[in-house]
Amino acid sequence: MPSALLWPIPAQHLEAGSLLQVTRAALETEATLEAAKDKVERLAKAAKSEAMTLGLRASLLLVAATPDDMPAFEAAEDMLHSAIEKAPEDGRLWQAMGIALLRIAEAGGQPLPELLQGAEAALAKAQKLDVALNRLALTQARLLLALVEAAADSVTLETLEGIDAELAAAEARYKAAPLQVVTLLPLLDTLQVSARVDPDNTAKRLQRIVALLRVAVPKLPELKKTLPQLAELLLSGAQTVQDEDAAFALVKQANLTANDAVTLLPDALDARVLHGKTLIELAGYVDDSDAARLLYVALGRFEEAVAMTERRDASLLITLGNAHLLHARLVRDGEADLHFADALANYKAAAVVRGHRHTFHEAIVHALLGDEDAARIALEDCKDLPSPAVLLTLPGMEPYREQAWFTELLDIARQAEKAPSD
Repeated sequence: MPSALLWPIPAQHLEAGSLLQVTRAALETEATLEAAKDKVERLAKAAKSEAMTLGLRASLLLVAATPDDMPAFEAAEDMLHSAIEKAPEDGRLWQAMGIALLRIAEAGGQPLPELLQGAEAALAKAQKLDVALNRLALTQARLLLALVEAAADSVTLETLEGIDAELAAAEARYKAAPLQVVTLLPLLDTLQVSARVDPDNTAKRLQRIVALLRVAVPKLPELKKTLPQLAELLLSGAQTVQDEDAAFALVKQANLTANDAVTLLPDALDARVLHGKTLIELAGYVDDSDAARLLYVALGRFEEAVAMTERRDASLLITLGNAHLLHARLVRDGEADLHFADALANYKAAAVVRGHRHTFHEAIVHALLGDEDAARIALEDCKDLPSPAVLLTLPGMEPYREQAWFTELLDIARQAEKAPSD
């Protein structure tokens, strides 16, 4: 699913008290799937209800299937439609239907908004019929739907109000039972979604997540795996909030979180990359001397990441080259030449990894060094010239936008964009 939650609720909590929990127990206690099916059939027979028989069979399909087994999920959906027709007032069947639609959405079903709307409607109906039912699946459906709407810039007032209500409920549940997975994860994800769909409260919501995790990670060490994603979330939030002080606070928090991730997850490549990116972002808020020191540390992080991939990841090599290019602007001429040379070496290595002769980044370095012939050769041979819009947002290019070589580069990119593809 393109709009994923960082702290998804584990299945055993999402399914607690549902028909899926009953069938999962059968699956886990029996030696084979066939034995589990026999046990479910005995439970269905005891229920003396055709609707419940269909509901239990569908639930077993849902828990026994692999995450991408779309035919199984769709078969379960069909069974549940039939079950609901026979017993429309049974909230457990509506709950199973909502979870089935979530499974279809998670497996890549389309159209995604309609699937999530259907899941939310079915789970809300289940709650209306039986208020005692577990509502975590309903929370998840609403959060995912809000993220999908946000990605399409179509968040409705109803959605915003729904997320506010979910957040209040999640805070109340967490206050009643703090540092429990079943109350913490829904609160973290509700805060994440609220930060995404409610720009006025982005900084506040993200800082609340940080405060919660600062307390929770020592108690629930499995949460440390989400620190790189949290750092990325904080960095993204800093780039979207309007208030500069709030943005700076979020960048600093992203940097601290990414540094913690490097310490707690020594083998995590993404932690090093994100720490480097947060240092570069932080450099934009300080004077040149402090920025140079931050970029020096960022270079070290990117070099560690490149070494972890044995210099076989082209995107990382380009990231390292970009960092050298940024650093070159902040140091003395002699040291700047070394950074230009290192940037060029990493860009060349990235081209080789991709099976190309050159990358357009090489042309930029040659142009900065005044070697027009080398820049032209690199441009003619590169296979990765981006669109003009991307060129204009490349890190470190702002001072050069009015220079002739950059204007020429934009013209070449515009012509390439208009040219028919082969």
